Amino acid sequence: RAAAVRRYFGEEGVAVCGVCDICTSPPQGIDATEAAQKALSAAHRLGGRFGRGRLIDHLLGKTKDVTPQEAQMSTFGIGREYSPGTWRDLLDTLVFEGLLREDPNDGRPLIGLGEVDGVKAVYRGERRVSLRQQVEASDPTTRSGAPRKRREGKALTVPLEDQALFEALRAWRKEQAQAQHVPPYVIFHDATLAEIAAARPASLPALAKAGGVGQGKLDRYGEAVLKVVREN
Repeated sequence: RAAAVRRYFGEEGVAVCGVCDICTSPPQGIDATEAAQKALSAAHRLGGRFGRGRLIDHLLGKTKDVTPQEAQMSTFGIGREYSPGTWRDLLDTLVFEGLLREDPNDGRPLIGLGEVDGVKAVYRGERRVSLRQQVEASDPTTRSGAPRKRREGKALTVPLEDQALFEALRAWRKEQAQAQHVPPYVIFHDATLAEIAAARPASLPALAKAGGVGQGKLDRYGEAVLKVVREN
């Protein structure tokens, strides 16, 4: 907790205190690495010129006061699957871990990227980010208008028989992401890889049935993915 406060006031290279409740009993959370990659990418695109609220609006694709240039950014609307509350919780976590930093800016904090090495490690999938809070869907109500039940966030669970192929697909995705200098989620989401591992498609039409595999990605990565499936 002390480290987060000291980072807020501009201290660099702050170590954890080792005595507060967060340091002595780190909370167990859900894997939010993919969402963190999205938030960090969006913060980078916005260049540290805005506060948290504007960053969250960007992730949610809200169009108020948005320039045409921003609306064309690859990160605009990339986080629509989560609620504003979940994004606020995640930004708190990223600031606490030093992956994002806030410039006080005379009482109107601006948010931008934090420790360079840490951010790069998250982009490459070498550092995981966990979220203590429950994850909420972006729509807080059901179609009937009743409040939607809050979903308990859970890490993606892959059956034992699919894990070897799932990890092989993740390793292939990591190589692709590093070669293209993009976060892994840009290639395929973990949920998509898990679905592919379970289905073990043997053809491009079968692969196209997996969620998150559009025609563009099928054309670009399809044969390579099928090769990984065949070899594992």
